[in-house]
Amino acid sequence: MELLLLSNSTLPGKAWLEHALPVISGQLNGRRSAVFIPFAGVTQTWDDYTAKTAAVFAPLGVSVTGIHSVADPIAAIETADVVIVGGGNTFQLLKECRTRGLLAPVVDVVRRGALYIGWSAGANLACPTIRTTNDMPIVDPQGLTPWGCSRCRLTPTSPTPCRKDTRAKPANSGSASCWWWRRSW
Repeated sequence: MELLLLSNSTLPGKAWLEHALPVISGQLNGRRSAVFIPFAGVTQTWDDYTAKTAAVFAPLGVSVTGIHSVADPIAAIETADVVIVGGGNTFQLLKECRTRGLLAPVVDVVRRGALYIGWSAGANLACPTIRTTNDMPIVDPQGLTPWGCSRCRLTPTSPTPCRKDTRAKPANSGSASCWWWRRSW
């Protein structure tokens, strides 16, 4: 599994996701079709969040489709080269993914070789639990276990993340904003 987990989508003085673009570009390896899961976004519409994300990925040659806008979300996930999961509220994100039956399909496609990119709440969902999130529990996600593609727990947007997992490689020196895992278990 390839996971690119970003602590946040912004850094002072940089455009949205600008700090992560070199790392994202380096991980794409020819992947061109992405599905975006915008459900953590609670301060903007899912359409606006998807458009914002698509605009960032378009110069990298990646076509982004919002999972909320397709007739068959599971089929869209199964055919995606990249699964992008945006930040916002972790509880809202997990609730929507669980309600829509997206947890297992995301894990399956990532295990088969799709790249997983998640920031903030999207990074949280790659962990074995969301128990350590600092998000407000604005909804009941019917459990705290997300897809668990990573064995470690993160606290995205924290200025001093714990990097005890030796498989973790900080992706940009001088900043605690990107982690990358290649997992084979």
